[in-house]
Amino acid sequence: MDKDQQLQILFGGELGIDDAQSRKNGVFIKANHGTIFIKEIEHLTLRVQHQICRTLISQAITRTDARPMDNVDVRIMAFSRVNLRHLVKMGKFSEELFYLLQGLTLHIPGLNQRQEDLRHYFDRFMKEYSQKYNKHLSVTQGGYEKVQQLLWKGNLIQLRSFCERLVITSEKRSIDEVRIQNLYSELYPFVSEVEGEAKVVVYQSPEAAELSAILEKYHGNRNLAAKELGISTTTLWRRMKKYGIEANYK
Repeated sequence: MDKDQQLQILFGGELGIDDAQSRKNGVFIKANHGTIFIKEIEHLTLRVQHQICRTLISQAITRTDARPMDNVDVRIMAFSRVNLRHLVKMGKFSEELFYLLQGLTLHIPGLNQRQEDLRHYFDRFMKEYSQKYNKHLSVTQGGYEKVQQLLWKGNLIQLRSFCERLVITSEKRSIDEVRIQNLYSELYPFVSEVEGEAKVVVYQSPEAAELSAILEKYHGNRNLAAKELGISTTTLWRRMKKYGIEANYK
């Protein structure tokens, strides 16, 4: 959205028209004596930010000398995905507007930092899609632990999408950590630039890489692999499930 569209939405007027009727279409006029919520305010142009500052300070939308001012009394709540203070230092966000908004701030931690919420929404979405697709599924304790270990940068949007895909593609009634890890790796692979080209890189922890190497050495023979590692086959199986490589060596 360009600066003209932003100005039109917030302050009204279109195609060069600046009369009382066209100004009524602006959000600031519509929200008079109320609150405006601006999502991702960092995307507003500097010109629009400056206009917002003038409006908040004067409590009016200033026009040319030949036109009357529109008096407004609004509060602004703004949401940003980035650190606005950093943008101010880079000259990409109005310092004046930053301090006008800085009176009260609320930091909402990511979903991974709210484990109770993560479990609650995971159960909620799984129930929702299980009913939608008429499936009766259960998640193991290991599955829940895996969900809490994974990174959900997309928060609820990503979690909801993941749960729907998990329900649709699950062939077994019991969903464990292996199934969750495999689907997560399939949907959200790590992409790195290699020699100027985007390459999908499958990351393995050092422990998982060592385990895979030993199993490859013995062609998937768990008895021989467990013997070299000095552990029981039961412990080996648990580690294989922990690192999501169980499906590769059945």
